[in-house]
This record gives sequence, C-alpha cells and structure tokens, in this order.
Amino acid sequence: MSAGTRPSLAIVGGGSDNREADIQASFTQDPLTSKCKATRVRNALEYLRACAQLEEDVSQGPGCRFPFIVFHAKEDEWTSSEGSCHLYRHSKAQDKSLRLLEGGTHTLTKGAEGQQLLREVRQWLLQRTADVTAAR
Repeated sequence: MSAGTRPSLAIVGGGSDNREADIQASFTQDPLTSKCKATRVRNALEYLRACAQLEEDVSQGPGCRFPFIVFHAKEDEWTSSEGSCHLYRHSKAQDKSLRLLEGGTHTLTKGAEGQQLLREVRQWLLQRTADVTAAR
C-alpha cells in the first residue's frame, strides 16, 4: 500500500502542545485543521522527500546561495533544531542567519513571542528588498 493509495493513513502519533493551551484550542476548533492525532503517510513522505532534496542541494549541489533566515525554538518537541543548525552550517549563502529561540514552541508565530518574531522577519525582508525597491 503506497502513500498514493492511502494518503490519509496515520503512521506517527503526536501529542498536543500543553505549554500553549490557547493555541492548541484554536487549532482544535479550526475546521481547516486535521483532527487526526498523527502524521499521515503522505505528509511524512513529502517531509522526507523535501528534506532529502534540501540535504542534497546543501551538501552536493548548488546549495542555498540566496539570503535566508531560520528561526527554530530550542524546546521544539516536534522537530529538532539540529536540522536548522545543519542547514545554516552547510549553506553556501553569504547572507544567512540562524535564530535559536528560548522558550518558543513548534508554533513560533502563535506563541507569546510571535508578534516580535514577525516584526523581526518583516525587518529582515525590508532590509534585503530596499535595494530592489529603490531601483524601481
């Protein structure tokens, strides 16, 4: 049975983020979010495919040469910050930033520090697009 024939089959269970009860409640109540308590086969395969492609690009191919910033919560219980650290270390980009955040969760933009993080992203983007905007 492949992911194509059973794309919604659950394979890896996950728990709720009890540190951010209000955020968890909003996800639970949102009709557009999955009520499945586990990662589905298709999602897992797409994650793996994307990670494998990124790994190949970073380590063997042209790599990430474009400016980028990575935010990752140190206490993220769903994904390891080591993947973000690896991307940062192996990227060939001249303009790259890694921000490992204390106290954040997997849903960085939804937590208490979310608005500050979004302001930081906005500022980062504005700094890098100023030249393009001025040239127009």
